[in-house]
Amino acid sequence: MTSDLPKEQNETIVINTGPLIAISKMGIERAVGRLPFRFVSPSAVHNELIAGRAKGHRFNIPGWLEIITPGGPHDQELLLDLDIGEAAVIQLATDIDADFVCIDERKARRLAREIGIPVVGSLGLLGRLKRLELVDAVAPYVRSACNGGIFYDEGLITRFLDEMGEPNDW
Repeated sequence: MTSDLPKEQNETIVINTGPLIAISKMGIERAVGRLPFRFVSPSAVHNELIAGRAKGHRFNIPGWLEIITPGGPHDQELLLDLDIGEAAVIQLATDIDADFVCIDERKARRLAREIGIPVVGSLGLLGRLKRLELVDAVAPYVRSACNGGIFYDEGLITRFLDEMGEPNDW
């Protein structure tokens, strides 16, 4: 789950809208910005975030996030199975030869892995924060995300808390 995260500084993670929102709901934007990775998103993700703010969702685009406008058209096959943001994340990752994608949606994660792109999710980033001692515990942040409307499978939460050595008093 969290062991797939890059280990080297300067590795690039292309991050999708869902994990960015989860990070915001957890209140860990600053801590994630301290991770030793380059975080980028395609302009389609940026547009989704702006559209969400226009609808009243509270979200600030973190300063550590680099927005990249893709150079070419989307792979039409990606668009058949994924939403525009997810497709753009996977496309950008292949275009710039990124080290990882950060996607929480199951279908997009599966597709990224099928084409050989390593995947991490918002919980993987949170786990890395704990391992680097940038947060003391993960459970309060998972609870904040869930209370803020982020859905994680109960089994996933249990496995994650076990892996992090924290009690599952969910």
